[in-house]
Amino acid sequence: QNAANQRLLYTSGFNWNKRQAAVLKELRTDFWTGLVIDVKDDNGILRYDSEVPVAKAIGAVRPLYKLADVVEKVHAIGKRVVVRLVVFKDPKLFEREGYAIRDAGGGKWVGVPGERWIDPYNPNLLSEYYVPLVKELTARGVDEIQLDYIRFPSDGAVGRCRYSHKTTDYYASEALENFLVGVRGATHLPIGADIYGYNGMYRVPGAIGQDLEVYGRVLDVISPMHYSSHFGDEYMREYPQSERAYQLLLLALSRGVYYAQGEFVMRPWIQAFPMKNSLWGYGKKYFADQIKGSADGGGDGFMFWGKFEHMTLVRETQTK
Repeated sequence: QNAANQRLLYTSGFNWNKRQAAVLKELRTDFWTGLVIDVKDDNGILRYDSEVPVAKAIGAVRPLYKLADVVEKVHAIGKRVVVRLVVFKDPKLFEREGYAIRDAGGGKWVGVPGERWIDPYNPNLLSEYYVPLVKELTARGVDEIQLDYIRFPSDGAVGRCRYSHKTTDYYASEALENFLVGVRGATHLPIGADIYGYNGMYRVPGAIGQDLEVYGRVLDVISPMHYSSHFGDEYMREYPQSERAYQLLLLALSRGVYYAQGEFVMRPWIQAFPMKNSLWGYGKKYFADQIKGSADGGGDGFMFWGKFEHMTLVRETQTK
């Protein structure tokens, strides 16, 4: 219930650091109910003032802001703080002994393009790193924790991946479920997970392990990345361009909500950035169609992804 009916903008740690006043000004508008801010990014770097021992030991703590300061200022204007935590893609933890996925030919496995991934079967990942991180974030007063890259790698020679900590013949989705159960036990806060748009519509976890219903048994919010530009050039071409974005979000959320059965919130990521505009459109109608399609499909709120300028464009076009 605490996670329901949210309209969130995304900001990086860099953007908050350099343009804090502008972010707060944007948040003061009635259009947004809160923000999503990176606390651990795609490079494995913690962007807030963490005191977690392993994070400090591997040199992952490079603060761009004090988290308590963000919480205080955003709460002061009555808005919500959701923190984004990238998990299994982690070039910093990759360097610590025993954490990386191994390569069948020896050494550590590296994906494409040069991605470095952590072995989800490693039990120390929870005990040493993520339970302390989640407890710290909870103590700093955030409202919700959002986990990203909750999956096995998909790009590169994934057939060469070897999991040295795999002692039981789990499915990939079961390994991820075990991890999520451990995170769930570390906080009373709502927890969400970002997943591929396709995995938010169909039960096809496959090798990456993203199973909508499995995640939903443990977590409170599932956020499929329903970016129209990522669905392929021929997807929904049976509709004219003017209807395509609405129909995509309507179908996507209808399917996801069917699987949710009211047990968790379906809050999609939708597209603020311009890409493949000639196929899907862009601007006032495009943003509105995504919002309406999601709502008509049963989605509960939304989050926009893009640069800060894209966030302001969304709000300006939808409130005038």
